[in-house]
Amino acid sequence: MPANIAEGYGRSRYTQDFKRFLVNALGSCTELGSQLDMALSYSYIPAQEHTKLQEKREHLGRSLHVMIEKWKALEPRLAND
Repeated sequence: MPANIAEGYGRSRYTQDFKRFLVNALGSCTELGSQLDMALSYSYIPAQEHTKLQEKREHLGRSLHVMIEKWKALEPRLAND
C-alpha cells in the first residue's frame, strides 16, 4: 500500500495516474483483510491480534477512500492548471 501511494504521488501531476495508484492501494488493503483471515484460520495469529489488525486495516481503507474522493474533487481544478 505505501509503495502504491508513493509511486502515485510521484505521478501526481497526472491526476488519472495518481487516482489509479490510490485505487490499487485500496485494493491491496482489501487483499490484506483476506490474508489476515487466512492467518487466523491457520492459527498463525490469535483472534485478539486478528481483531486489532483488522480494525487498523479498516481504518486505513476508510482513509484511502476519503483520499480518493478528495482527489476526484480536485481533478477539475487540476486539469485547468
